[in-house]
Amino acid sequence: MREYLTTLAREVENRVTSSDYKPSRLLADFYILLGRQRGENIVAQRQIGILYDSLLAGETDSLRIRLAIEAGDPEEEEGDVSEEGEFELVYTNPDPDVEESIETHIFRIDQVEEPLVFRRQLKDAIVVSRGIISLGGEVDDFEIGPSVQARCAHLDIRSTGLVVRGAGSREAGSEAVVLDAMRCNSSVTRKPIVRGTLTVCWPGSESYPWSDYSVVAIEYGQENPHIQEVYRRLRRIVTTLQSHSKGSLARVKDKIEHRRILKNEMGRALLDKLRQDNIMLLKGKFYHWNPEIGDRVLGASYYDFCQRRLTPETIAYLNQFIEENDHLLNAANQ
Repeated sequence: MREYLTTLAREVENRVTSSDYKPSRLLADFYILLGRQRGENIVAQRQIGILYDSLLAGETDSLRIRLAIEAGDPEEEEGDVSEEGEFELVYTNPDPDVEESIETHIFRIDQVEEPLVFRRQLKDAIVVSRGIISLGGEVDDFEIGPSVQARCAHLDIRSTGLVVRGAGSREAGSEAVVLDAMRCNSSVTRKPIVRGTLTVCWPGSESYPWSDYSVVAIEYGQENPHIQEVYRRLRRIVTTLQSHSKGSLARVKDKIEHRRILKNEMGRALLDKLRQDNIMLLKGKFYHWNPEIGDRVLGASYYDFCQRRLTPETIAYLNQFIEENDHLLNAANQ
């Protein structure tokens, strides 16, 4: 599989994705080890779901797997930023006063023109792609959640049913499943079984079986031409957060400050303002979402941003930022 351009790699992939194959963590462990020995961190996009299933097979009560994929925001021009991803192995300490430990495996993605395929389940994941995300096909009921954000140009749901899982102990809204696409092909024939929170957004999502979970993408910016640009950057920063230890929402500092997220000096200034207003808290190497201040200052929760819900308080906050940073916005658009 490491020699992903060969015919043999394809044959092995066909075997380990067959319906009678039982995933084993050993596959991912050896794949990662061989990559380290060779000094390689490239993964073919079609193999990501295989490795993800392999890692999930090793989950225990004290080990949780998280996934983050950045393969281009479908709403933005990404320029020369490379596609990348990371598997995180999160080890929980039984001592409530001790932080969880995280083992991170970062990789660059090749062959991004192929679909990103998750055949059995998806949870604790943020997946952003300008391409195709494919869910299901190996099972009748594809299991998704808790804590999934999937945003892409094309969503392809191949199972006939969808089961949404929740986790009631996390920050409100952080366990939600949000499926956001510019277009969707779906084989789902019956209403999803939702044991958590589900939000879907794509043209036609207001019809059965999605109507109870559909939201409409907000049109904003009529009163200020910069509102849309700044809100998109704010939403990108907030929705990059993931469920962290003890139910909070957080992300490693370098991931939030990456130019893919902040984009330009305007984005950096916006993050600085969020820190100054204590909406985003920098603790050690992590940025944390402050839900109390976010609710009071922005009138919005993390889940509101996932749902593209724009409140009057958020509009006022953005207008103030625009007034203070008009020079940065003009420079960014030149």
